[in-house]
Amino acid sequence: MNRGLERRAIFEDNRHRQRWLGLLAELPGRFGVVVHAWVLMGYHYHLQIETPEANLSRAVQWLNVSYAVWFNRRHDRAGPLFQGRFKAEITDTEQWVAEVSRYIHLNPVRVRSLGLDKAAVARSRAPGGRLVPDREEFAARWKRLTEYRWNSCRAYLGLEEAPDWLAVDAVRSRFGGRGRTNQIRNYRLALRELVGE
Repeated sequence: MNRGLERRAIFEDNRHRQRWLGLLAELPGRFGVVVHAWVLMGYHYHLQIETPEANLSRAVQWLNVSYAVWFNRRHDRAGPLFQGRFKAEITDTEQWVAEVSRYIHLNPVRVRSLGLDKAAVARSRAPGGRLVPDREEFAARWKRLTEYRWNSCRAYLGLEEAPDWLAVDAVRSRFGGRGRTNQIRNYRLALRELVGE
């Protein structure tokens, strides 16, 4: 993941998001990485990628620099766009690979207005805490999640076709079930549980 310098916006409009996605689509061909999941938020992004060639730094540096150069030219600005070097964690177990995917996809609903921000989650873990939403709250969370265009979640849920460069089957299959339909259903159930159903 990486975020904008001083938490400033790095994706101001859809043209920014489309440019970044175009660059992301080049990563598998340029660096041999496997892209499993992604999300773009206003001032940060998350990626889940596999690096068979142990070249994570080169791949993400190319992505960040390429986007920052384009962004700076477009806005007639100079200087760093990102807060610094990207942050990465190794996820080498089946369970963590599945959890990271869900964490990335839930980013659009982890906001205060939907009651899933960090403070709300922390309160829910306290004695007597509650995070389970009523039907209306759940519906608002699920609607936001399934309608948010700027992540790979819609492809995982079968709501849109996954681009060739996005490897949804490798992660989705970890949720069990034989065949695409069952795997989509199981992934959907796993997300719904975390959204608060």
